[in-house]
Amino acid sequence: MDELSDREAAAVGLVRTRLTRGLRAELDVDFVPAMVAGIRVPHFHEHVFVPHAGTPEDLPWWEPWEHSPRGDVEELARRLRGPVTDG
Repeated sequence: MDELSDREAAAVGLVRTRLTRGLRAELDVDFVPAMVAGIRVPHFHEHVFVPHAGTPEDLPWWEPWEHSPRGDVEELARRLRGPVTDG
């Protein structure tokens, strides 16, 4: 993360914010956590999680919840892809 330029860091933050707003608008979620991970290999990637409303708080983030809603990921991506706007 420390090797990102200010412009790159701002772009990552903007993409994360727009993505989480879109996920909250399209899905029944209370919040959208994110995590940057890069263990032992110099690279950048960020996980964005979508714990659906009602997900047990003690369920580890990496385990699926059997009662979470299922849907078409491609359709969700189309809905999230909307026009790019400022603000």
